[in-house]
Amino acid sequence: MNAQQDIFVARQLRLIIDRIRPGEPDIPAGTIDLFDFDPFHLRAGIGILIREEFREQGFAREALQILIGYTFTTLRIHQLFCNISPDNSISMKLFGNLGFVRCGVKKDWLNEGGRWKEEWMFQLINQNE
Repeated sequence: MNAQQDIFVARQLRLIIDRIRPGEPDIPAGTIDLFDFDPFHLRAGIGILIREEFREQGFAREALQILIGYTFTTLRIHQLFCNISPDNSISMKLFGNLGFVRCGVKKDWLNEGGRWKEEWMFQLINQNE
């Protein structure tokens, strides 16, 4: 993504999640993204990646809550969606706890070592419109 473009031009937004402690340098803990932003249909995909050493410390949940709030209040998004492999129970629990519900299955979507796997789609509808 070109950092000179805003989300309405680039159709995506990538942010770094930092671990901040007073008196210590900030350390990147992961990234969080909006992708396939559609300002007409008011939807976007959301994805997150946390470095292994920072997992299970609340970074993902807090970052998702902040970005969900931003998309619903500032961008006026109607819905967010995410794509999760069925074997990623940690992500399913994380997104499920934030209100995302499974809405679809993409058959033979992921090629892992020559073996096809499905991917599940989850969505969160903005109930405060």
